Amino acid sequence: AQFEAALAQVGSLEAGRQQIADQRAAAEQEFAQAQSQIDQAYAQISSGQSSLESGIADYHSGLSRYESSKAEAEQKIADGQAEIDDGRAEIEEAQADVDAIEDASWYVLDRSKNYGCESYKGDAERIGNIAAVFPLIFFLVAALVALTTMTRMVEEERVMIGTYKALGYGKGKIALKYLAYAAIATVAGSIVGTVILSLALPYVVQTAYAIIYYVPKFMLPFDLGIAFISGGLGFVIVLGATLAALMKTLREKPAELMRPRPVSASYSSASLRFGSGSLFPGRSLSETCSAIRSACS
Repeated sequence: AQFEAALAQVGSLEAGRQQIADQRAAAEQEFAQAQSQIDQAYAQISSGQSSLESGIADYHSGLSRYESSKAEAEQKIADGQAEIDDGRAEIEEAQADVDAIEDASWYVLDRSKNYGCESYKGDAERIGNIAAVFPLIFFLVAALVALTTMTRMVEEERVMIGTYKALGYGKGKIALKYLAYAAIATVAGSIVGTVILSLALPYVVQTAYAIIYYVPKFMLPFDLGIAFISGGLGFVIVLGATLAALMKTLREKPAELMRPRPVSASYSSASLRFGSGSLFPGRSLSETCSAIRSACS
């Protein structure tokens, strides 16, 4: 019985030992798991330590940049504030100058008080005055040219006029030839001159005044009344000059007209020269006059 009790105790001891071994194995497994967790935690702590150190380094670098940027920003702010103060001072001075200006007076002027309009009006009036005087000068010049031309033409055809008179032609018919010549020339010149100058002269005047004034160019109306009056007046003047050139010649006798006009003894020797030589080379003035008298007689 004791032996069996001892065997039972031994069996219980073996069971206890097995239980202790199982518990020890479980404890070692838990210890290994705890050690693994401790190692992982240590690794995380090391990683966090390096991240912390890197963050601290970044913080100090950022702080340094912040301090530098802050100094530059403060300097720029100070400079900008100084410029603002200077600008404000200038504005205040300008405002003071504006406030010191006296109240303005308004003048309302119509077109007659405008300098440009009045200047243009004055120039137009001066052109009008010139236009009122120039035709008289032109008519006088036309009369002198017609008188000179027809006098020379009649003088060159003295012999032919004398021949016409000797053949029985009346003064009217003889004069009609020269009057018709003068009339045709006058009418043609009046038409051509009126048409051309009515277009060209206003354009020239407007172009000249366009240098001073900005005025749109326009075409002046063609005044038929003034054109007919001018042409008629020129016609009368030229025909009158032609009659004046003819009257003296037509009053002479045919025999006198058919002979060359006698040369006066007081005729200047300069009028007897052509170019560099005289009319009768090698003769004196008295011999030349004698030769002319004998030829005329």
